[in-house]
Amino acid sequence: MTFQNSVLIEEGFVRKDWACKELGNVVVFHNEVFRMNWFATKLVTFVFIINGTPTDYAQIESNYDFLSAYARSNKNSIIPRGLNLGYALLPIYCGTNFDESLIRDVKSKYLKKWCMFHIPSLFDMDDQHLITMEAKMIWGRIYQSFIQETIQKSASAGGPCAAV
Repeated sequence: MTFQNSVLIEEGFVRKDWACKELGNVVVFHNEVFRMNWFATKLVTFVFIINGTPTDYAQIESNYDFLSAYARSNKNSIIPRGLNLGYALLPIYCGTNFDESLIRDVKSKYLKKWCMFHIPSLFDMDDQHLITMEAKMIWGRIYQSFIQETIQKSASAGGPCAAV
């Protein structure tokens, strides 16, 4: 895999390959951003490019444990989670023929567990279309524009699925 998302790399993200037993070969982009306007917090961000079509939103939620374990063991910061440190887990599932109820759920839901935000997206490989959260975040609202921009940048450069 020689794909490099140059847009994310220019933003300071580092690309890694993760051979996950449960999810297959996953391309990961990782960055840790500190901003004063986030109440002086750091957001540890992981973009996971996952090859596959989830059957429903419950399947996406069940992958949270794998993604969060990877994030906790691969962060660079020594600050404990919750103490001016949060996580953004941004899996992008590359597939086709996504179910309408899955699309509706991805547009309207996200998962938040103790300073860890899980915001999945879908990338339709047939029409090169990104489907992502449209709802306004309640928890983590200060990070929302950064998260949305990161997801959009992840889908640039010929689509994220060129990486898998």
